[in-house]
Amino acid sequence: MPSAGVAADIVNTVLKPTLRDLAVLGSIAVYVLS
Repeated sequence: MPSAGVAADIVNTVLKPTLRDLAVLGSIAVYVLS
């Protein structure tokens, strides 16, 4: 099992860019569909 620090690093490196990308894709989708 990874330590809490390693898990936090994984969350920061994986989830934050993913959420940002989803926000960008959502904005593009709204722009295209509107």
